[in-house]
Amino acid sequence: MQPIAVNIEVLSSLISCFDDYKNQREFHKLVENFEKFHIIYFDKRWLNTFNEFRESIKNDNIRKLVDDLISPKNLKYEAVEINNKDDYLTDIARLTPEQIGLHTESCRKKELRFYNLTCFNSNEFDSQNYLFRLPKTVTFKPYEKFEVSRLFAPYVRNANKLEFCDPYLFKNTNAKGEIEFLIKILELSDCIGEVIFHCEPNPLNLNQKKIEEHIKTKFKKRCSCQFSKYNLPPKNVNHDRFIIVNKDKFSIRFTTSFNNLILSSDRELSVKDSFLVEFSSGRKYYDELSN
Repeated sequence: MQPIAVNIEVLSSLISCFDDYKNQREFHKLVENFEKFHIIYFDKRWLNTFNEFRESIKNDNIRKLVDDLISPKNLKYEAVEINNKDDYLTDIARLTPEQIGLHTESCRKKELRFYNLTCFNSNEFDSQNYLFRLPKTVTFKPYEKFEVSRLFAPYVRNANKLEFCDPYLFKNTNAKGEIEFLIKILELSDCIGEVIFHCEPNPLNLNQKKIEEHIKTKFKKRCSCQFSKYNLPPKNVNHDRFIIVNKDKFSIRFTTSFNNLILSSDRELSVKDSFLVEFSSGRKYYDELSN
């Protein structure tokens, strides 16, 4: 579940015109996304504003609907302590791991990113969309840079086991972007204890030695590292690359090899060709443990 800040004006705008079928549909889709994917952070200012919003609802049936669907008995909430600096939405968004919020309009405020209702409820995503969704497919354009931490953290933050599956992994000794990407992903986990690289194991491979040494240094004895032979897919199936989270919790599929990742001078990552990243539930790698 991904923490998020929520502007109550979004709810208010939907409820104020609830006789409109489109608003009803968007409201129920909003609630569904909250139920599946999010924890709503709140403080005293947010709670006071929400109570004012609730009291403003004149229709008893609609108020009951809000009470049933938006209340803590249906959605997950977490109180946060804030030293007031800005408006409640900005202050709360700063405390969320990905620094995100639901707002009346999509916008950026320095490091913060806010999504409007259309974007929040959409099934289309770009590389700047850090909302946790399943399934989720992100399309990258040629040479488009992306921020690894905010894009992948919602899926690997609580991983105690990560598997990287790529037949070309570690074969390019000059692939600095590949090593940087692997390290960034590993460091996103708060509790990593096991890492498996499904590739072509080679005890003389310098990149394999480098990543193994990094894991030993960074995580010490609490994290094991293993190199396992990559399993080829069935015939007529593309040998896509994967990151597998906690054996079979999530699969992150890549349509490009990790060694195609380019590390820029500002240490951001990009790829020279367009590619897709698909986030889904279950284990999609080609082995006996797959779904």
